[in-house]
Amino acid sequence: ISKSLSVTGRKVRNAAVKVITSGGHGSGTVIDYKDLTLVFTAKHVADGVLGSNYLVANETEQRNAVLIYQSREHDIAILLVQKDFRYLKPMPWKPTKNYDIGTDIVYSGHPSWHKLMSFEGRIVGYEQDQNAGTQLIVNTYGWFGCSGSGIYNTDGEIIGILFGVDVQYTYGTQIQEN
Repeated sequence: ISKSLSVTGRKVRNAAVKVITSGGHGSGTVIDYKDLTLVFTAKHVADGVLGSNYLVANETEQRNAVLIYQSREHDIAILLVQKDFRYLKPMPWKPTKNYDIGTDIVYSGHPSWHKLMSFEGRIVGYEQDQNAGTQLIVNTYGWFGCSGSGIYNTDGEIIGILFGVDVQYTYGTQIQEN
C-alpha cells in the first residue's frame, strides 16, 4: 500500500534544501525570481546579519548563499544563491492568492538528523498576530529541522514558510499531536 507524490509534491521535494548554520540547520526552498536564484527559509534559521553567508545543500549539491532579507515579525529570510544548482530545479515564484480552510498543502524538509522527507496536510485555521498579520494553522507533521520549508498548495503556489509547532502543556505532560 503506497501512494506516490503528486507532480507538485515531486517539484517541491526537488527544490528543497538544507540551510546549514553554525548552530545546526533548518530547511529552505529554492525559488526562481526574475533572474535570481533565491532560498526562502525562516528567519530563526538564517538569523545572522544581512550579508551573512550560509551553506545550502541538497543530497547531491551544495552552494553558498548570502542573507539579503529578513523579517523577525514574519519569521522569513531570503538568501541569494551565489551559483545556480546544476541538478536542482527551483520552484517558480508563484504566490497563492487563495488559502481557504481545507486547502491541501505539501512541503519537504530536513528534520532532525534525517534525510529529506515530504509531508502533506491541509490548512485548518487562522490566527491573527498584531505584528505579523494572518498566521495559517496547518494540520501536518512538524519536526525540528523542517523550519523554513516552503509550504505549497496542490497547484504549486507558495502559501508560506513553516516556522512553528504549537505545543500545549497539561498537568506537567507535553501534548503534541501532528
